[in-house]
Amino acid sequence: GDGDVRAPSVRLDTAARDALVHALRRGAPGVRPSIVGRLARVDVREKAMVTVYRASSRGRYQQHVDSHDAKFRCLSTLLYFNEGWQAGDGGENRLFMEGAFSIRVKADTAPLANRLLMFWADDECPHEVLHTRRDRYASTIWYADADLLVHDMTGGRGPSGLAQVVAEDHAKVMGHLQTAFPVAPLRFVDVLLRAGLPEEEAQRLHALHSFLAYDRRPPAWIAWDNGKRALEGTDERISELLPPVPCKTMLLR
Repeated sequence: GDGDVRAPSVRLDTAARDALVHALRRGAPGVRPSIVGRLARVDVREKAMVTVYRASSRGRYQQHVDSHDAKFRCLSTLLYFNEGWQAGDGGENRLFMEGAFSIRVKADTAPLANRLLMFWADDECPHEVLHTRRDRYASTIWYADADLLVHDMTGGRGPSGLAQVVAEDHAKVMGHLQTAFPVAPLRFVDVLLRAGLPEEEAQRLHALHSFLAYDRRPPAWIAWDNGKRALEGTDERISELLPPVPCKTMLLR
């Protein structure tokens, strides 16, 4: 994640990708209006996932759709780190024509160093990683529709459904707070307010996110139950740790 002290350069990468997505969303020169529309509610992204496919096992990943078990994912972005990659090394990203089980190949993309690959995360872009003959390194960041992510957090019950989800499965909400990041220049509280959460809940989730997403823990926390009380608003320590943030919703144009 952005706060991982073991890999501080991750922040440089995420900042650059955020800037690119923000420019696409605003309709930079040459960007199709249909793309602007599809990215209109892409206010959040997930933590960077860094992977290595080993040559020793002829690593591969079978065909899949990135939003299969995460419907809020909208855009997949992959950055490759493989210097000197040659034809015959394998490891290409094979993109198929639309359809979850399509066998019609659209394109093979070699994982060349400093190449950024972007495609839609739904069944418009099923894909796979072909067998590699060299160790293959990449970093994946998924950009998500904030309305759909908040819908998942609230169990589809609308803004008032968060309390019920917390009572039933607070670990699910905590999981989102640990892995979701606002797309700059938004703050997390902006994301929540734009998605329709009430201000009080948005403030509380923003305070928790400020710790959890950046691999920190509030003082005195020793178990998930501490998180449940904070989500419920019954743990006053959260308000003591962080002052309320101004809640003027940021409008992007």
